[in-house]
Amino acid sequence: MVEEIDTRDSLYPIPSHPPSHLSPYRLAGIDHVSDLVLLKCLKDNNKRWHCFFNDKHFHNHATHHLLAIYALGAPGPLIEAAYETHVGYQQPVVKSPEPIDEHNFNKHLGDDKYYHAYLEFFNSTLLEKGIPATLQEYIFSPRANIDPAISETDVDRHPQMLNRLLAGLFHPFIHAGYGVEFGLPGQLAEGLAMTAVHDATSNVHVPFSLFATGLKNLASNAPATVIGAVSRLTSMFPSLSLGSVMSSVKTQTGVLKEDVDFFTIMTKVLSDSRFSPATLFPTRGPNFGEADYLSTVLDKCGEELRVYAEEWLPTQNVSEVVYTDEHLLKKMEEMIWMNVVIFGIGGWGQDKPFNADFLLMHLVTSAIFLPTYLAPSVLPMRSRVLLLHTYFSTSLATWVGRGRPRLSMRAFMRLTNPHVVPPGAMPEPAKDTLPPHDKLLKLTPDTWLAIVQSTLVHPDEHLCKIQRALFHYSTLYGNRPKGYWKPKGKGPDDIGEDRPTLEGIEDLDGTVFARVAGLTANSLGWMREGKEQGKWRFDGFFE
Repeated sequence: MVEEIDTRDSLYPIPSHPPSHLSPYRLAGIDHVSDLVLLKCLKDNNKRWHCFFNDKHFHNHATHHLLAIYALGAPGPLIEAAYETHVGYQQPVVKSPEPIDEHNFNKHLGDDKYYHAYLEFFNSTLLEKGIPATLQEYIFSPRANIDPAISETDVDRHPQMLNRLLAGLFHPFIHAGYGVEFGLPGQLAEGLAMTAVHDATSNVHVPFSLFATGLKNLASNAPATVIGAVSRLTSMFPSLSLGSVMSSVKTQTGVLKEDVDFFTIMTKVLSDSRFSPATLFPTRGPNFGEADYLSTVLDKCGEELRVYAEEWLPTQNVSEVVYTDEHLLKKMEEMIWMNVVIFGIGGWGQDKPFNADFLLMHLVTSAIFLPTYLAPSVLPMRSRVLLLHTYFSTSLATWVGRGRPRLSMRAFMRLTNPHVVPPGAMPEPAKDTLPPHDKLLKLTPDTWLAIVQSTLVHPDEHLCKIQRALFHYSTLYGNRPKGYWKPKGKGPDDIGEDRPTLEGIEDLDGTVFARVAGLTANSLGWMREGKEQGKWRFDGFFE
């Protein structure tokens, strides 16, 4: 019997339609019981559990699991069973030493003892201000990232909320993204509280220069001491900015020229020895952890990666540049393809088991929220540009931090299967089943339905997230033909044959999403079909 709850609760209403037509749609199978069970479990998680389930800051994924399978059409009993797999190891949330308000908001950033206080703060703030205004004020505004009363050299004391949002393998970004996509203020409050208690780990990819224009505006009607602080901070921006890069992509009228595609950037990274594992990690030992790889990348070549991000999507003087929704959607598509290529083609090798890298998997599971965050109703244009730019830069650093696996595109597209068939016993189709001469298509006409069916009941909380993401990318871009990414143009100022490009890029087409989903399903195990559960890999690509 399902316990009745108040579905009018303002923090946890019935999930709404997402804010963009490019956001994921929900599969048939959801009914009223699904809604009731989902909301009951989400509210329970909000009240009882911390965002970290141990002192190593491993993230609570319970709500990710529930919302992913809900969107794939899970019935109520399955949602409840999934939640029960998480409650046994969670860390109870405890009352913080003091409440959080506007006056002490910055004081306890990065301190997980204040998760509950930040959660209560964002619960009430979201009810008062709504989702778009809260995101803008507490993540993307200059004040959310820079404290003008603090010296520019004391970097760690600045709030850096956008930096924190993208930290921890994008987990705060993912957690909050579910809240925005499903219209759930309580879920978003958890994601923002998680953001607040995360460390700011990527200063080089979210530099203060991104907020220069807005920071100057903070001085309006401010005390003289604050005006002086703003002046000191903005004086450092020329040394942080990438004006030489910007001048190469911005016309005198402020309209962007054609910028650099993702495959051009990836080619540069692959061909540059500064980004090789031998250069970056020459003495890594057994105690060299995943976080050490990323921090090493940021220390040794973070600035170089940021230059590439500026070529890909310029941010300097962003208020003077004419950006369009169409341009951002083009860059968003590039971002999605890039992350799928990194995980899927990067993890594949001829005559080798698929390396389903746990860390690179998060590139795929986080990108699904880009259409939602980039909806015009959610964020203003400037904030959307900053988010996409910093997300790209952080994704590049993650790829390099895992050893920047090589990309054998031509062989991958030739040797992998875009139409995976589940293992195990199959029914015998009746005589006139279509098509008459293809038994595989008779049994599995749509490989995605087979993948989704098996994914729904798999206990791994990351599998449902990545398969939902790949499914959605296929609905958006699955009909892209071979040659879609083939460079066009001839001149040095165009994206064309005069620029470096990935070998085999012309063979890449929209079947890549199904191919990667099939490899992932094989690696994690077709448990519904009787196979043993597989595991994610942590080896990286350092040899």
